[in-house]
Amino acid sequence: MSVEGKKLSSFSLEGSGGKTWNFPENFANKLTLFYFYPKDNTPGCTRQACAYRDMSSQFQAAGIQVLGVSKDSVSSHERFIENYQLTFTLLSDPDKALAQELEVTGRDSFLINDSGVVVAEWKNVKPDTTAQLTFDTAQKYLQTLATNASG
Repeated sequence: MSVEGKKLSSFSLEGSGGKTWNFPENFANKLTLFYFYPKDNTPGCTRQACAYRDMSSQFQAAGIQVLGVSKDSVSSHERFIENYQLTFTLLSDPDKALAQELEVTGRDSFLINDSGVVVAEWKNVKPDTTAQLTFDTAQKYLQTLATNASG
């Protein structure tokens, strides 16, 4: 079942770099891409994370914050970031509260607008193509917003 159009509930998750991410405070005025993945330092998850790392300047230039999410601990995330020089935050969702709210079934991604509403979702994506796919959709969403604002 799709969660597009759903507004997120308040939550707090520990993230890499020692920061606690609170919704809605840390998400206001930002377009956020959550990508959920099974486990740090596994082959598919590493390819996916590296694809987001390699496109990080494009996401940043477009004003999109990328956050990886898994049930792994923050210390596991820190090792994963160090091993692959990842350039974005990884959030720890150990009890899968956010994953359950978004009805995550596997390697799923979600684009969340600045009001906390899911505006796009991708279910069971391929690790090698998800970064480009999510970026392209986010760009189209931003272009639509710009067109509607100017027209």
